[in-house]
Amino acid sequence: MSGVQAPFRTLGEMGKRLTDIATRIEQQLLDRANGRYVTAVLIFLDAVAGSFDYLSAGHVPFVDLDPAGDPVEIGSTGPPLGLLPGMSREVHRRSLPKGAALILVRTA
Repeated sequence: MSGVQAPFRTLGEMGKRLTDIATRIEQQLLDRANGRYVTAVLIFLDAVAGSFDYLSAGHVPFVDLDPAGDPVEIGSTGPPLGLLPGMSREVHRRSLPKGAALILVRTA
């Protein structure tokens, strides 16, 4: 994971789309030809619209805590980056009402 943290950050700061970021990171992993892969959740938060776009590549589920409802567990939308070359990635959108929270990492 340490080998891909900087590219994630750099590509995000460049305003790349989530699918473009996932594709670039995956290609970097495949170019190294060492058989490694990485799970990741990529999220773009639009605080003005009250929504977020996400792409989850083989990562453990994360939780959407809506203050008006029950917690919603959000599962992976595809395999880990670098595991299956040529995979197309889908970005999903969810609303994020005022007062809601996302839990991205949790322990057992």
